[in-house]
Amino acid sequence: CTLPTAGPGADTALSGDSRYLYVLDVLGANGHGGALIDSYSVGPEGGLVHLATSDPGIPDGASGLASN
Repeated sequence: CTLPTAGPGADTALSGDSRYLYVLDVLGANGHGGALIDSYSVGPEGGLVHLATSDPGIPDGASGLASN
């Protein structure tokens, strides 16, 4: 299964209740040298649905992602 992302995935985080997955996309993901975060909902069988992409503004050098 291929899911849309805004750029190369650098890190992921799963929410504490396992209902949401967040992917940090870096390396000029927004076309202007910044990074973005893609968010997905996680279905009961583990399927993913793309919900949103964050506004640009995260520095390209960002690394690591945490979720609560």
